This record gives sequence, structure tokens and C-alpha cells, in this order.
Amino acid sequence: MNDQTVDATALLQELTRATQGRYVLGDVLGFGRGGVTVRAQRVATGEAVALKIAWENANALAQMMRESVLTMKVAHPHVLPVQRVDITGGTMLVIEMPLAAGTVDDLFETGVPIPYARVCEIMSEVAGALDFAHENGIVHGGLRPVKLLLDAAGHCMVTDFGLRIPPVSERDVAKPSTVGSPAYTPAEQRHDSPDIDARIDQFALAVIAYELLRGRRSWNVNADGVIEIEAIELMAGRPIAPGVPSAASLAIRRATSREAGFRYDSVSEFVRALSDTSIHADIGQHIHRATVRVERRRSAAWMVLPTAALIVAGLALKPSFRNGAARWWRAETSNLKPQRPDLNLEIEPMVPLAQTASAAPNEQPQAADRRNAPGDTPRNASSSATPPATSTRPNAESREPSRAAMNPTTPPTTTQADASPAPSNTRFADPSPTNTNTRVGGTASAAPRTGTAGGPNAVAAASSGSILVSLKGNGTSEVFIDGHNRGRTPLVWSGKPGSHVVMLRDSSAYSPTIMNVVIAAGDTVRALFTPGRPR
Repeated sequence: MNDQTVDATALLQELTRATQGRYVLGDVLGFGRGGVTVRAQRVATGEAVALKIAWENANALAQMMRESVLTMKVAHPHVLPVQRVDITGGTMLVIEMPLAAGTVDDLFETGVPIPYARVCEIMSEVAGALDFAHENGIVHGGLRPVKLLLDAAGHCMVTDFGLRIPPVSERDVAKPSTVGSPAYTPAEQRHDSPDIDARIDQFALAVIAYELLRGRRSWNVNADGVIEIEAIELMAGRPIAPGVPSAASLAIRRATSREAGFRYDSVSEFVRALSDTSIHADIGQHIHRATVRVERRRSAAWMVLPTAALIVAGLALKPSFRNGAARWWRAETSNLKPQRPDLNLEIEPMVPLAQTASAAPNEQPQAADRRNAPGDTPRNASSSATPPATSTRPNAESREPSRAAMNPTTPPTTTQADASPAPSNTRFADPSPTNTNTRVGGTASAAPRTGTAGGPNAVAAASSGSILVSLKGNGTSEVFIDGHNRGRTPLVWSGKPGSHVVMLRDSSAYSPTIMNVVIAAGDTVRALFTPGRPR
């Protein structure tokens, strides 16, 4: 005999003396962490009942007291009624309950899958009891097949509720991990997460349904006495057992999700999805619909009007403030255009490199250093003379246009190639009106040009194309080109010439949803999206 058997024998002997002949004790029905359960018969009425006696230690007494108190608060047809037995002159805790014909755990002894209709019937009865308890703030927490009792008619009843969330008394304080069994508890319960809720019972009931449909438990005890738990792996196109619809697999898969927020809102909703064999259950009932909380915000006018009133008052009452604001405005507006101290903003077209290299060798470009004051000696005096014959480094002025060509006061010498600006080659991939300017990062910029001159940049531009992706309005979204995340709108992406697929995250919220863009070498195509579901 093990230690539990010895302790149970001592408890039964003590119970016989304590009840003073009110019960005739019978066989032991089972052992648990809280105590031992025995078959008994009332002497006065002859009714067969079950008695549960707590072990003689503080933890077992506290657990059994908590379970009995919480179970008595759940008055439901499918919750096993319990009552406490008064024991005088002792510290024993005895609970009386109706004698059940068996438990759901006994169904695994057959070794064959339980019929789908029978499983749905058991799940429906248990779901009603659990949802009723959840509405009253009571959670089972330790749901497993042995806690689901079957009466003589085959109806299922739940017993031993163990948690109250949130706790309301010292008796309710218990770690959720100590109440449940590892094979039937989700991750948040095993780690005693502070945001644990009633969805832990939904997880446990879904595991029990999975085991009943397969006809075997999802765990076993190895030779070392360690519990080994199988992972629940469900294939969308493969039923759990013959005769079980795919709706059951989808329902169990969602109810056993690691994320509590993805599970069903109630246990009854899970059971309805488990037993629904319609096509809508396969597609619509198992799609997670996250609840979006819309917060009402005040209009921006509530922030703009007070600020505008203060500015107007300052301009009207204090001249120094008015003058300072005017200087700030002029300074800000003057910085809207890029400036360099040595270049004029109106830049003439650059001479292509090939045409500059083909110029006559004796012809020297006229370079003027604008940083020298009139009458001063140029900083590079040798720039106006013939370069030395021993110099092997090409003159920098032969590789880029002279600054004199950028000076409006000196008429630049241009060739036939740069007599007119290069045309813009930006195209639109949508039917919106053509615009010769594209907007990147909120700043309007001219469309890129492609010249005929050589050089690394020209070769790279000739061998690739670009896609400018933008979104109408003030919103922004992540951009996927050919299935890869390229960044957020607006953006310019360069790639190989050919056909490319452009879409935004949550494409159903934009029009068009997906855009097929074809770019040529050196070409730029704009993909413009509009917020709003396509009609």
C-alpha cells in the first residue's frame, strides 16, 4: 500500500467514529489532491451518496473548502450539487454529493472514438454550466475529464469549481497553475498571468472534445513517472476522425489558440461552432474579428483656435512680437528652396560627358571662381592656362560643367544635345490625370531624366526602372512589391524592367487593391492608390 492508501484508511476509520453511525461506508471511488472520495449510504433514508473527505493538511483543507463553497454558488442543472457534512468534535472536512454513474474519463476505457453527436451533446451541457458560472465571476480552472460526472441517464454534470476572478475573499486566493492540470491548461494559466480570465475553461473543454473525438487521451505517463503531453496539430483539410466535419477541427483549433484574444467570446459560442456543419461555419464562423475600440477625439479646431487667438493678440498689442513674427516668417519661407552660397538657383542644363570629352583638345572651358571678389587674383591661376604636359590627372573642369556656365551673367556655351531640357518620362500606372511632377516624402520634385551620356549612373538608370508608390490623402501604408515589404508610402523603388505586382497592407481598404505595373529601362511609373473599398 502507498501513503495515500494508508492515509485514506485512517480517514475512513475516523469518519466512521465522527458520523456516529449516520453513514455506512463502502468502496473508495478515487483519490485526488484535495482528499479521498468513497461510496456511502445514508442509514436514515437508504440513499446512495458519495462522501469526499479532505486530507489532513492545510493545503488540502483550503482547496476542498474553496471548491465546495464555489460549487454551491453555481446553481445549475448541470452542476453537481454538494453540501457540507457537520462533524462535531473534530477538524475533518466532509462533503456529500449525489453518487454518479461514472465520469467522462471512463469513456476512454473503450479505446475507440466517441461518436461526434455524443461529443456535441456532452459539450453543450458543460458549456451551459460554465457560461452560467462565468457570468457570476466563477471559473473552474481545473477542468478535466474526471471532473465531468455522468448520471444514470448519461447527462453530464460539472463539479469542483476552483477559482473566482477577481478574488473577493482570502479563501479565493489561489494560484491558477496549482488548480489546473498541465495537459488541460493554456500558457497564461501555467505561468499565472495577471490577465487570466474565463477563456482558460474554453481551452480545457476544447482539449477534452479533441480527446473524445480521437478516443484517446492527449497525454501519458512515461516509465520515469513524467507526464508527456502531445501537441494538438489539426489540419484544415483532414478531419479528426471519420464522420467528424471540418467545422470541428477549425473550432478546436481556434479554442486552443495560444493567444487568449483569438478564442471565442464564450464557451457556448465554441460549442455552436463545434457542432455547426454548414459551409458558413467553415469560412465565416472561424474568422477572428477583433473588437476595435473607437475613441472619440476632439476636433483640431479646439487646439488651433486658442493658439491663433494668442498670436493675434500678440501681434495687435506688442509691436516687437509682431516684428519678430514677420522676420521668422520671412526666414522660414526663404528656406523652402535649397540654396548654396556659390551657385545660382537657376541652373542651366548640364553638358553630357560624352560631348564634353569630344570637344577640341585646345579649347579650354572658361571657369570663374565666384568666391573671388572682382579684381582679385583667381584662387586657381593655372585653370586659365594650358595644363602641364606632365600631368596625368584629367582636369576636373573637363568632367563637369564650368561654374561660369551656371552664372546667368555669362552666356553658357551649349551644344545641340542640351539646347532643350530633357522630356519627363514619368508614367502613371492608374487612370488618374497625368502629372509631370511626382511627390516623394511630401516634397514636389521633377521627374527623373535620362540622358544619352555614359557613366555609371547613366548605365544603372538604363538597365533598371523605377516605381513611385503614393497614397492619396494624408494617410500612409506599408508597400509590398513582388511580395516583399519595401517600406511605407510615399516611396520610389528601383528594379529590373518588366512586370511587377504592387499592393498595400490591408489591400481591401484601398482602390485598386492590387496593381500590376510594367516598367521599362530608364522609365519611372507611378502607382497611385486611393483609400476606400473598391466597388
